[in-house]
Amino acid sequence: MTSESERFDKITMDAKELIINQLKREIEDLKRQYRDNADYVSKINNLEHMNDLLSQEKRRLEDDGENRNDRNIREIANLRSELESYSIKFAEKEIDFENL
Repeated sequence: MTSESERFDKITMDAKELIINQLKREIEDLKRQYRDNADYVSKINNLEHMNDLLSQEKRRLEDDGENRNDRNIREIANLRSELESYSIKFAEKEIDFENL
């Protein structure tokens, strides 16, 4: 026969073993969660980096477009001015021709 104390010790040992096993499972779960969180942090950092690169590229393309647009506007203005100058010269030549 086992004494009351031995049964209590066995129950206590069983309870301790259950607690230890539960704590081991919790430790493994926490380690897994930590790895998962580290993966998510890495993914977020990569996405933020990609966003920065794309934002810089977008800004560069916008600046290039604005510069190209400004050059085209200046070129159109120069061509209009040149056309006006030729029109005036042509009109003057017509008048000179008519006066002959």
